[in-house]
Amino acid sequence: VQQWDVASMFPNIMLRDNLLGNVTEKFRNLVNERLKNKKEGNPLAATQKIIINSVYGLLRLQSSKLYNPESAIRVNVSGMVAVYNLADRLSKYGEIIQVNTDGIAFKAYPDTKQSDLDVLREQWEKAFKLELEVSAFKRLIQRDVNNYIAVKPNGKLKLKGGAIGQAIKRDPTKASKPTIIDYMLVQKLVYNREFKETVT
Repeated sequence: VQQWDVASMFPNIMLRDNLLGNVTEKFRNLVNERLKNKKEGNPLAATQKIIINSVYGLLRLQSSKLYNPESAIRVNVSGMVAVYNLADRLSKYGEIIQVNTDGIAFKAYPDTKQSDLDVLREQWEKAFKLELEVSAFKRLIQRDVNNYIAVKPNGKLKLKGGAIGQAIKRDPTKASKPTIIDYMLVQKLVYNREFKETVT
């Protein structure tokens, strides 16, 4: 399974279309710094993500200096068009497993070449002036697009969602707390360990 996510989609649409006016360049610097920190594994990236993503919300907040509902709608529509277009292109090369706000997970057909997918990705990025982050998983277990367990080729897990997102590692930027139930669920689904075995 491959997952293609648009890197900082809403912020990059705001930057691409200059939707923040005279503060666009300051915002661009913050987005670039966050992407650099994420790539380096710097935990500051998680906090920067919250700040950056809140800027989109400020476009809809009447008391904000950035209030601009037309720009907010433009961000939404531009994002939907871009992701729909990507899904349409990818459907010719694989089975679409999930489509969410800023990305797609799919399983390539047996006769699909990775080089064809690479060309598709590059053409899409050029057309929409957005960048895709590509991840590969050997297994994907999902309840829905916002709650899933992805098993990476090296066996490490990517956990997303309130149901199991913090089953292994606590994320201080999230409101929910991990529980033994979350951990037991991941152990059962990924490794087929019995619940009683996990807690003893």
